[in-house]
Amino acid sequence: MIPPWIFTTLLPGILPVGGGIWASLVGFGLIGRISEATLTPRARAGRQICRFGGPLLVVLGLWLGLQPWIAPELCLQWATYAPAGGRFSIDLPGTPLEAVSSETGEYGPVENHLARLFLWRLDFICTVRWVRLPEKFPAMNEKKTAKWLEDLVEKSAAINQATVVSNKSAPRADAVAQEFRFDMPSGYVSRGLIALVGQTRIEITIVTPAHLAYSAIVKRCLESLSFRPAAEHNSERDAEGM
Repeated sequence: MIPPWIFTTLLPGILPVGGGIWASLVGFGLIGRISEATLTPRARAGRQICRFGGPLLVVLGLWLGLQPWIAPELCLQWATYAPAGGRFSIDLPGTPLEAVSSETGEYGPVENHLARLFLWRLDFICTVRWVRLPEKFPAMNEKKTAKWLEDLVEKSAAINQATVVSNKSAPRADAVAQEFRFDMPSGYVSRGLIALVGQTRIEITIVTPAHLAYSAIVKRCLESLSFRPAAEHNSERDAEGM
């Protein structure tokens, strides 16, 4: 079975390649063959345009179809995403769409903050989630926190019917963090990191076709992730309340 992301990346190039082949055949007289002597000046000019424009369209179409494979990092608009109150910042290749939802759990109400970025040409999805745990959430030492994060990764993989390839500790100065990789159905790979910074849980998940899983784009996103000191975070909250 051919993975669906192959069609997504090749689709933009199909029309110009097809049009370029047709124009080339017309331009070089391989279809619609008419004697040069009977061509009107307008038809002769049109054939010349097809003769030069057809191959250019083919090259353009091939570039549009193959660029996500050979140079996926081109033409991306990078920006730092640092939501107020989120205690983190990360570089993203675009502007994400944000949403907030509220729910009440065992330890009280929480607000789930979600930001999602989709690059359809690359079939790239980056999801950023963060939530401030309720005050009644039980305190955990570093070892218990690491185990809790590890279990969350395993549960997420099970929900997505994915195979866990790696689920390991990622030591950070200001957080307890866990890095992970899932192999998803249909040839996709999910890489990311889940962390607890104080009482804020942060999760970064990037889903791409397998050939982009370790690309410069994914590497920059994950390596740019940094956490804000508690003092800076508290001053932000004070400013919000003024």
